[in-house]
Amino acid sequence: MNKRGGILGELAKNFVKGLEAVSSESKKAVRETKKAFAEVKIEPRRKETDKAAKQEKKESKVRKIRKVKVIDDKFKEILKNVQKFEPMPVANEDELQNQLYQRLSVSYPKIKKARKKEESPDIIINGKYALEVKIAKNQAALTYLTGELIRYSKHYPNIAAIILNAGKVPESLLKEYASVYASNANVQTIFINGVWKGKKSRNIKINVRQS
Repeated sequence: MNKRGGILGELAKNFVKGLEAVSSESKKAVRETKKAFAEVKIEPRRKETDKAAKQEKKESKVRKIRKVKVIDDKFKEILKNVQKFEPMPVANEDELQNQLYQRLSVSYPKIKKARKKEESPDIIINGKYALEVKIAKNQAALTYLTGELIRYSKHYPNIAAIILNAGKVPESLLKEYASVYASNANVQTIFINGVWKGKKSRNIKINVRQS
């Protein structure tokens, strides 16, 4: 009996030790599992919401770029007047400039027009409100206008680009350039729909001799 009891007692001790070991490992596993779950951040599935948020942020950035600070209320009034301008078909920018000048001179007596080859905005009102006229013939014309506006804006904080949209340049590209003018020179852009007659080709008379 003593021998058998000794064997059973030893088995019992080993069994208890095994239970304790299992219990200890289980507790450790539980602790590690809790810790792992605590470190994991489960984000809700909202792909559409995130996409909409990114789009809104992008649009907000574009609006910020295109926003122009109009310093003077008088300048706002002039630009509203310009927006009502409906030009007749023009062959070049001089004709467009003359038409706009004639319209504005009725409301603003103190108006001057730039002379040819003069390094100055096309139209200046009250000595401080400037308008630069341009026909959107192609992308090169719009790019060239960027440099002009940057130079003029240093002397005329209140300046606007008046661009004739004759359907030669995509509207998306026109809007991009308006954003460039605003961000680089703080220039307001007004698009006016109209007709550009372009350059007329000369008629060449050919005399054909009859034999």
